[in-house]
Amino acid sequence: GRGPAGGQVAPPMTRPVAGDSAGDSLWRAILARALRSPVRLILSIAVTVGLIAFLLRLGDPQQIYNLLASARPQGLVVALATYTLVYLARTWRFRLFNILSRVPRLRMFSITALHALSIMVLPARTGELTLIYLLRRYEGVRIGRGAGVLLVSRLYDLLAVALFGLGALGSYQLSLGGPDRGLIFGLIGLILALMVAGLLLIRPLWGWTLRLWRNGLERAGWAENRLLRAATTAALEVEAVLREASGGGLALQLLLTSIVIWVGWFGTAWALLGAMGFGQLSFAQVVIGSSGGVITGVLPINAVGNWGTMQAGWTAGFYLFGVSAEDGIATGFAVQIYVLLFAVLFALVSTLAAWALRTRRA
Repeated sequence: GRGPAGGQVAPPMTRPVAGDSAGDSLWRAILARALRSPVRLILSIAVTVGLIAFLLRLGDPQQIYNLLASARPQGLVVALATYTLVYLARTWRFRLFNILSRVPRLRMFSITALHALSIMVLPARTGELTLIYLLRRYEGVRIGRGAGVLLVSRLYDLLAVALFGLGALGSYQLSLGGPDRGLIFGLIGLILALMVAGLLLIRPLWGWTLRLWRNGLERAGWAENRLLRAATTAALEVEAVLREASGGGLALQLLLTSIVIWVGWFGTAWALLGAMGFGQLSFAQVVIGSSGGVITGVLPINAVGNWGTMQAGWTAGFYLFGVSAEDGIATGFAVQIYVLLFAVLFALVSTLAAWALRTRRA
């Protein structure tokens, strides 16, 4: 394959980085803590099962089936197209980072698809860790660098969702009129300003915290501990990614690609709702309503993906626009089922394509 500058792409690295056994030990420790916390796992299962049971009791499981079965094919095609935009933009955003700029596009798309699917099916947000694992396993990217890429990506996702949600809220309030519009727009501007300030401050705050950490280790006599030294190295690598992302040119590109990602996601939700007979909802209303599901879906208490919590936030969000609780619950489950099917399709097709291309070249 060819790199973004036309140069030859480095061959895939399918072995751990040489001399990085401490990093492997750190990775095993991270996975052990993420996957072997029985209290957190039991709590996640209890909350998710309880939420799903409660929501299905309020709603109608038959309605969910009816929505899935009666969705218009044209609307599903549009939804698939907009969801494709989400994956293409995510792949492009990952390749903006210097450490990933030479990863072939198809292989990066495959990693992106597997990461997205893992988030939907693994417990308690542990699916997020698969990005770090996949980058290390197939591209030789060190743990700290992968974690830095993930952290920066999620920060820009948060900013993009805030821009869309608050922008849609402002647009909706403007359409309603009323004497409180100035106050509402002032609050929206204040929230956005605080978020941008937080994004700008995270690198110096990270560096300050890292210095405290290193000083503490030295005073305690733990600076030479193998695992703690690996953790410090990983934190320094995260700081390097944060420093890279703080550059004006890259920061703007990250923001623009994040906006494209969420245009695709909200467009997918809008297309699916239209396909299922809820075309009366405007794009702004879909952005506001589905943002409720996005916000609750990132809570780290989900047993499998964000089932249950997403539907609770989704239903609350759309209730503001006259969508009944029963319809909100049914559409929330139906949309997530379709998105899961799309994610399985992308992960399967891209992985098989990457495998076939690698086999042919071999």
